Amino acid sequence: MDADAVLRNCAYLVTAAPAEVLPLLGQARSREARLAAAVYRATLWQHRDASAEVRRQVLSLDAARLGDRECVRFGADHGGGAGLGD
Repeated sequence: MDADAVLRNCAYLVTAAPAEVLPLLGQARSREARLAAAVYRATLWQHRDASAEVRRQVLSLDAARLGDRECVRFGADHGGGAGLGD
C-alpha cells in the first residue's frame, strides 16, 4: 500500500476507521502526505468515536488551519461549503 497516495485521498481520511489510518501516518514521505498526516494528527483523539460527518467537519477545520488547500477544496466539492463538510 502506498501510504502517500492513501493519505492524499481526503475521502478515505473521512470515511476510514481511524485504526486503518493511524499506521499510515508515520509512513508519509511526500510533502503533501506529511501535511495530510499532520491534519489528521491535529485532532486524532476526536476521530475514534466520531461519525464520518463529524470527522469531515473536524478535518475541514484542521485542514484550513494547517493550510491543506486540497482537502479544504475536497470539502467544498463534496460538502457544499468551504470545508470538508460545511
